[in-house]
Amino acid sequence: MLVAFTISSNMFFVPLPKLFSSLFDFLITSIFTHGLGAVIGISVRDELWVARDILDITGIAVVSLNPKPIEAIILIFVLTFMRARTPKLRFGSVSVQSLTTNSSASSPSFTMKLNTQITVKNTNFGKFKFGDSTATIFYKGIPIGEAAIGKGKAKARSTKKVDVSVSLSSKKVTSGNLNLASDLKSGKLRLTSHETATTEQSRELRRQKQKKWLLYGIAFVIFQTGIIALFSLTVMKVRNPKFRVRSATFDTFDVVQTTNPSFNLKTNVALGIKNTNFGPYKYDNSTMYFYYGEAEVGSVVIPKSKAQFRRTKKITVALDLASTNLVGNTQLASDMNSGIVPLSSRSKLSGKVELMLIFKKKKSVGMDCTMEVNILTKELQNVKCK
Repeated sequence: MLVAFTISSNMFFVPLPKLFSSLFDFLITSIFTHGLGAVIGISVRDELWVARDILDITGIAVVSLNPKPIEAIILIFVLTFMRARTPKLRFGSVSVQSLTTNSSASSPSFTMKLNTQITVKNTNFGKFKFGDSTATIFYKGIPIGEAAIGKGKAKARSTKKVDVSVSLSSKKVTSGNLNLASDLKSGKLRLTSHETATTEQSRELRRQKQKKWLLYGIAFVIFQTGIIALFSLTVMKVRNPKFRVRSATFDTFDVVQTTNPSFNLKTNVALGIKNTNFGPYKYDNSTMYFYYGEAEVGSVVIPKSKAQFRRTKKITVALDLASTNLVGNTQLASDMNSGIVPLSSRSKLSGKVELMLIFKKKKSVGMDCTMEVNILTKELQNVKCK
């Protein structure tokens, strides 16, 4: 004679708190959990056969109202490491320690004692704790025995094995029950079981889950605040570009060092506009002036252009440096006799730094450089810019 029974188990999780949804543009729309069940069979020959295993995995749906790159990264993290999956409940092995049946129509009965090993497979990236609980066995809705399951813990991504023993008896089944007699005569007895937990245990589990999600929320707030602060202090921070004279060459170098000293230099000046921002710097037309003391000796127009982000824009401009405005300047004769003519240059660029193709910030950068023209070597030397 073959006796078979079915064991099914229902598990649920407390819904995720929505406390932080308005802060992060995340909306947790649903958390749903389906049942976990298994159907197994026991024969009087202590042979175990598995007819079917059914598992519905917990799902988490997350919708972003305003998707951003940082939220996409966090979403992937939530859907992998932080996603709570339903542990898998399995019967590793079942043995019948004792079995007595009476299939007579007048007083059908049975008694049996089962030894089983239940495995709890935890596929989460965190430990799964379960408390003391009981599994009540029913026949046609009538309780016929209870199995005590002690509290334990399944480590992250591991399987916990629990040994359970249960005694079943038909004492509470009405004597002369025709269904019981018929089932015993057919050789199969179908039983059901539901796992139940104490009220105190349910409260403790609920408290632990609420505490866990609160800690996750606080950690998420700190993480995103740090990312935003880092982003604001690096990518979104607008810095002043640097405008400098880099070097110069001379096409013609006409110098007179007699009683009426003078100079006329056709000069090619190399300029550099260094943009350290994470966006291009677009500047308008400007003019650069060269001075000997406070007297202007030359000027040139700098055409509008653009310095790419994190790059140095290099341009070369041609101008004439002449001493026309220095007639009668006694200091010029002294400097030319020494072989060194000190000059200075000033200019101002006005433009905008563009960030993320959306934000534009006005920035003006000035040039204030000093330099020396070496008459003997015909070179520009000692260029210093503030």
